Parts: sequence; C-alpha cells; structure tokens
Amino acid sequence: MFEYTPQSLSFVLESLTGEEEEMAVPKTKVSKSRKRMRNAANFKVSAPALADCPSCHEKKLPHVVCKKCGVYKGQTVVEKKDKK
Repeated sequence: MFEYTPQSLSFVLESLTGEEEEMAVPKTKVSKSRKRMRNAANFKVSAPALADCPSCHEKKLPHVVCKKCGVYKGQTVVEKKDKK
C-alpha cells in the first residue's frame, strides 16, 4: 500500500498541474519600526504588585525596603533622619 507523505503529495501536484509550488515570500523587508509597532499592540502593561509593610502598614513593592520606616524582613536596615 502506498503511504502519502507531504513530499509525495507535492510530487503528485507537480505532475498534475505541471507547475511547482511556490513559497510565500514577502515583497519588501519589514523595518524594525514597523515590526515593533505591530508587536506593540499585543503588549500589556500591568500595575506593579504592592504589599503592606509589616511594621508601618504602608504600601510598598515586595522584596524592597520600606521607604517610610526603612524596615526589610522585620529588621531596620535604613535609619530615618528627623526632618528639621
């Protein structure tokens, strides 16, 4: 029994039509600007995740020292100066 593969099918098509299959080829080069503008439509920006500081309960970025009290992982790592 004859097994059909993509190569055998293309051979059958060539023999029936007398023409070769042609590959899809772009007419002109797509510039970096045009490519990036097309891909920019698929880019989604999300808001950064915020966590509560365990000592002062201020919103802060996770894994970052708290700007208000200077605490990281329960330890004071930055001493805050008093404003004059």
